[in-house]
Amino acid sequence: MFSVFENPWILFTVSAILVVIIAIIRQISPEKCHSKLLLVPVFLGATAFGLDLFFKTDYEKIEITIKRGIEAAVAQDIEVLGSTISDDYSGVMYHSKEVLLNACQSYLSMIQLEKVRIRQNIITISSAKGTSQLRLVLFMQPQSDFAPGKSLLFLKLELYFEKTANKEWLIAGSKLITVNDDPIN
Repeated sequence: MFSVFENPWILFTVSAILVVIIAIIRQISPEKCHSKLLLVPVFLGATAFGLDLFFKTDYEKIEITIKRGIEAAVAQDIEVLGSTISDDYSGVMYHSKEVLLNACQSYLSMIQLEKVRIRQNIITISSAKGTSQLRLVLFMQPQSDFAPGKSLLFLKLELYFEKTANKEWLIAGSKLITVNDDPIN
């Protein structure tokens, strides 16, 4: 079943269909149709816009967490990056949040990211847990330690999310799957 919170285009579509129906009714019998009827599709369109603007779904909250983490990595802002990671973090390569942030700080200073693009983001959510299979393209600055060989880096990773008490989604774990399509063991 479709949810208007996840897809506001449902209400926009219904609103557009109502405008067409009201226009046809006005053409057929103008004496029966009042101009106040046009307020119904306008109200539906405004409701769809308001729902999309003011209510964030779990899916959108996970996307926001990912984007905030990417922006923090490009800016090399470890504090903001740390705010996207759960205190209970446990990953395959880095067993705690502190170890992960220390590794990020050293890697980010070597890599010197210029920008990061998301190529693919497949999010699955079940109750208070979520998973994101993410494909990223990392663009490095020319003076980067990695740039002489290649200025692009392709990553595929899996992020595990948990929902906090204040309904935010934080990264609870991660697994690096491939680097430049070479599997990580």
